[in-house]
Amino acid sequence: MRCPRCTLTELPGATDSCWLCGYSAAVATAVEAPPPPPLPSPTPNELDARRELARDFRIESLLARPPGPIVYLARDAEERPLALKVVSRAQAGPAEQRFHAAADAAAQLDHPHIVPVYRHGATENFLWCATKYVDGQSLASMLQTGEPL
Repeated sequence: MRCPRCTLTELPGATDSCWLCGYSAAVATAVEAPPPPPLPSPTPNELDARRELARDFRIESLLARPPGPIVYLARDAEERPLALKVVSRAQAGPAEQRFHAAADAAAQLDHPHIVPVYRHGATENFLWCATKYVDGQSLASMLQTGEPL
C-alpha cells in the first residue's frame, strides 16, 4: 500500500508507517476527530411566522413585535379582520398546553365587552390565536393624553 500522505513510498505491512514523511496509520486513525456537532437551528423570527401562517391567513400588517408576542392584522378565509397573536414554541416551552387551554376557555366566552377568540392552533415553530380585530388605541396611549377614561 502506498503512503496516503506523500504517495512516494510503499508502506510495509508490519509497521504501517512511512520512513519518508513520518505518516503512521495508527496515529492517523487515533487523531481523526469526531464529526462536529450539528449547528443549532436558528431561532424562528417574524418572517418565519409569516411564512408558516400564510397557508391559513393573509397577513396585512405587523401590529406588535417581540420581545412580547408578535401580533398581526390579518384576514382569514372568510375575509374577517383578525388580530393574530403569535408566540414562538421555544418561548412558550412547557406552557404550550396552558396556551391552548386558555384559548379554548376564551373561545367559550360570549360577552359584548370581551373580544371573541375565533380559533387557535400551532405550526412547526409557533403557537397562534386569532381574535376579532378591534381598531383603537392602546391603554398606554390613552393614559398619556391625561384625559379621563
